[in-house]
Amino acid sequence: MQTQVVTLDVLKPIGTTVDLSDSFNARVGDKMTPFQLFITEGGVAKDLRGMHPELEAEVGNGALRNSVAVMAAGAKGVHWVGSTNNVTGYNQLTLAFPAEVFPQSGFCYGHLILANDAGIRETSVDIWFQVLDGTPLMGLVADHYDSELQLELAKAKNANDQFSQEMRRMYNLEVEALEDSLQRNKDLLDQLSIAVGNTIDQINSKNIVTQKAFNELDQRLTAENQKTRDAIAVTLSKFKIKPIAMKSADAIKTAYPNGVDGLFLAADTGHLWIYLNGAWLDEGPFQSAALPQEVLDKLAPYQKGYMRRNMIDDPEFIAKDEWTARGSDITYEVDSSTYNGHGVLKVVSTTGKGGVYTTTKPVMAGQTISMSLITSFVSSDTNANASATITFLKDANASINDPNNAISSEGIPSLNPDNNTAYQRFRKEHIIAPAGTKAMRLSLEFNGVGTLYLTEPLIVFGENVGPYELDEYQTQLEMMTSRKNLIVDPELNDESNFWTARNGLTIKRDKMKYNGHNVLHLSNHDVTIKQAFAVSGKMEVTPGQTLAFLNEAYLTPTTTGSNASVQIAFYTKEAAGQDENFKLETKDINDFNSWQAFSFNNVTVPATAAYARVKYVINGTGDLYIAVPLLVCNDHALLFDVDDLAKANPKSVIIDNPYYSTSRGYTWFHFDKITTDLYSDTQSLTWADYMNGTKGVADDSYVENTWSPDGIGPAYSDHSKRLVYSIVTNRVTVTDKKSPYLINLLGYDDVHGYYGLLKDQYEALLDKQRQGTFKHLDGLTDDMVDKLDKKTDELYPLIADNDKFVFGLMADNHQTGLEVNNYRPNYTGMAYERVRQALDPDANFNLGDSVLSTGDNLVALRRAFEYTPAKDWVYCEGNHDRWVKDPILPPTQFYAAVNRVHRNDSRFRFGDGSNGAYYYVDYDNKKLRVIVIDDYDVGSTHDAEYNDKAGIRQAQFDWLANTALQVDEGWYVLVMVHQSPYPDMPENNRAVNSDQLVQLFNAFETGVNTTITAKDAVFEDGTFDISLTTNFKHPGKIIAVLSGHNHVDAAQVHNGVNYITSSCGYIDVLLYHSQNGQSAKYGQRDQHTYSAISFDFGVINFKEQTLRLKRFGYGQDRTFKW
Repeated sequence: MQTQVVTLDVLKPIGTTVDLSDSFNARVGDKMTPFQLFITEGGVAKDLRGMHPELEAEVGNGALRNSVAVMAAGAKGVHWVGSTNNVTGYNQLTLAFPAEVFPQSGFCYGHLILANDAGIRETSVDIWFQVLDGTPLMGLVADHYDSELQLELAKAKNANDQFSQEMRRMYNLEVEALEDSLQRNKDLLDQLSIAVGNTIDQINSKNIVTQKAFNELDQRLTAENQKTRDAIAVTLSKFKIKPIAMKSADAIKTAYPNGVDGLFLAADTGHLWIYLNGAWLDEGPFQSAALPQEVLDKLAPYQKGYMRRNMIDDPEFIAKDEWTARGSDITYEVDSSTYNGHGVLKVVSTTGKGGVYTTTKPVMAGQTISMSLITSFVSSDTNANASATITFLKDANASINDPNNAISSEGIPSLNPDNNTAYQRFRKEHIIAPAGTKAMRLSLEFNGVGTLYLTEPLIVFGENVGPYELDEYQTQLEMMTSRKNLIVDPELNDESNFWTARNGLTIKRDKMKYNGHNVLHLSNHDVTIKQAFAVSGKMEVTPGQTLAFLNEAYLTPTTTGSNASVQIAFYTKEAAGQDENFKLETKDINDFNSWQAFSFNNVTVPATAAYARVKYVINGTGDLYIAVPLLVCNDHALLFDVDDLAKANPKSVIIDNPYYSTSRGYTWFHFDKITTDLYSDTQSLTWADYMNGTKGVADDSYVENTWSPDGIGPAYSDHSKRLVYSIVTNRVTVTDKKSPYLINLLGYDDVHGYYGLLKDQYEALLDKQRQGTFKHLDGLTDDMVDKLDKKTDELYPLIADNDKFVFGLMADNHQTGLEVNNYRPNYTGMAYERVRQALDPDANFNLGDSVLSTGDNLVALRRAFEYTPAKDWVYCEGNHDRWVKDPILPPTQFYAAVNRVHRNDSRFRFGDGSNGAYYYVDYDNKKLRVIVIDDYDVGSTHDAEYNDKAGIRQAQFDWLANTALQVDEGWYVLVMVHQSPYPDMPENNRAVNSDQLVQLFNAFETGVNTTITAKDAVFEDGTFDISLTTNFKHPGKIIAVLSGHNHVDAAQVHNGVNYITSSCGYIDVLLYHSQNGQSAKYGQRDQHTYSAISFDFGVINFKEQTLRLKRFGYGQDRTFKW
């Protein structure tokens, strides 16, 4: 609905109400449409600068009777406090009351109040409106108070402001008194001046005062001046600006019959009392922050902390009106995704310039602000980046394009310092607003084409943003001087002097660190000792004192049923041992399998206690690790009693960009970097460190784990094993062992569900799988790109002459559908396209099997063309290409997905009845014919069995002998067939009639006509019966018969024909990965490395009669003569 406009005149008869019902619908839970109020006084516009609006109202059952609102019992009081931001013009207010202002159905009647900066209410307007039925909404962020306690907080704020005014008034009185004293001194000096003049006259007249009289006068004046200054200093030093609230004047007088310095407030009358000249004096009504004790009791839980309001008004991006685009190509929107449950703003730059900026925020010179952002920057340009800048302004209303308005800027120069697309937190803290500052704004600027995802923006007043997430910042407690830690050595530097082992326990300081803190290792492995323990030194305590205990601990039991506990024990002066009457409830330390914090809170020291000890007990056998023990003088213990949590790492291990990929059910765990701070020196290891076997890594067998996420989850009964990272061996592995040195990456149990550092990422993948929206963001590593480019450079000298034929060759790059547990990055596909773009070959040959037998038939097949489109391939069907899952993909659909794009290309000649599966392609300028054979030509009757009963039928043999191989003299032939027909290839199983195919090639090479026959021994129904006689008019030349299928580089020469097979584009873990401790059969290939790639670029040199295959990725270059 459109913004409403209402004019209110504050010079109104008492009791007049203004009906706002037509201005907006106050439906319960509605977020109100902004409406404008123009405020006048007797028809003249009222200056609202420096004011803010407030609303005090009741909502419930009621009605307007004779212009008077009558409210029924049970009406709910609400109090809303706006800000100066609601003043949007000289006499204009723009209001959008939050939903909480309308918590019930019925009638609303109240007062719209205008208050100044000091909180003084200058005027108000009574208003009423009808609240329509609707659904209440909870949790919207607004400065409102719909509870008694929060209302008292608001009143306390107003009272504080009024108290500040009173303090200024009293201070001014003291200053005036001082000025009066100074004036009196000035008068005395004037008198002295006159006296000096008279003295001069007397000197001239020889009537001179004596030296003694002059000295006495000087001493008296000096003493009077010093006395005045001392009296003022004493008064100001004793002056207390915070009054003490007591129930009544009698209570004040009873507590302090002889008086005391300071201000006291009688809560029953609201009068201020001070003690002067030996008596208590009533100074009259005084509105201050002091409240009755019962109110103070309600406020007590909140007085421990403070809330630093986030200057970003809408950090969850419920709307995006706080942001404005700068630059014509900049687009921004609230993204459909979330980050840890928080809203995400997506900003896109298509030219690499411009950005977005916020509305201006009020900031004064000298104020300190701090900023925190979580962002993800995505770009195909590794040099692209974005920045975040806070700009201080002279005028909040000036244009952003006015260069004279900006005073200075500070910020975060790079929101993508390591080209990592993962979300990262960035901070800029302790920024001091320079002189002349009236406002500031935050801007996000692009330096390159890309997409920026922003979440949890936080700008607060203070030297740091604090150790909290956006939704936790209200809970940070300010440090209190009373928070003394009674444990004198919380860093455990002198453990032997403060801790004592009893009953067989051993104590030592461990080499491990917890968030940079020392760790105490308590151990008992003697099964004959049922209970071993350690006690701390004596700590003096005061009866009635409140204590709290906090500790981080990790227990590893070594026998079944073993556990541990901690207790605080109090002692009397007389007791030689522990007084059992004072023993506190014991806290059990169970088998956490990770570091856990546990605590006692609100512990009251017993009446006769003199000191306390902390006691750790191991019941049975095991190892107990403890860190940062705190026993503080307060009702709660916090970690930053020992350390600044803003600087401490909340996790012991940070893994950057972890993800999975799999092959044939085997799962790889991969990451960009692991950083640990569990030892004294922080370690940061990249993937290259692991692959190169550095940093103490003995081997790299862990790079591929024979473990799948399918092995964990609610469907499995055995949850003992989990994926872990060992800080001792620097290895990622699967184990059922428990140790604080093993960091859980991913596991599952019936109580917690999935757990570990990869929990959120893995559950997100599962959700996307269920929703059908899974997309994997993958790319070539820098190492891959460098090696691909270097190999590409080797080819340029070979292809400089145009008389060569250059082609790309890929085989068996098994890819899957977009299923989470079977998805692998298509590194070979990505790498091939990169090289193809650089070399621009004459042809691209694919020997088939581009899919793996998992996923969806067509989805998986289309991944063959994920990077290089189908129109650029000469494709030979493999035994997996039509069979991912039953039913098998019909040949007609395979043709539609793969070869239909060539239907209008005159170079392609498809065999009759082939369904596009066998054909030849002529390259006339090179006199080269490429023949593609379909060795899965089993016919419609047996098509369901084509995968494992492959063969070639009579019609294709006839086409080969009488059409495809009938070439003119001087032409050359290159043959593509998925399974090599030659009998001696490793890991190869040949198609039916392979011997007959070799016979046909021999006949073509020699030009000798040959009769070729075969009897179907597979189906025994004539499917593979062959009978033909060749009719070649001259010898021909086959450069090579190229095949895949066996996943291995191999070659044989038979009757002058090169039979060549190529290794698979993906990693076949059965052939290229260590199994059961045995070395890989054909050499080690590791995922996410250059060896994960495998394809060739071939160069046919017709003059030299050579075929060179230059290998990219795993394998070697090969050269063949023909």
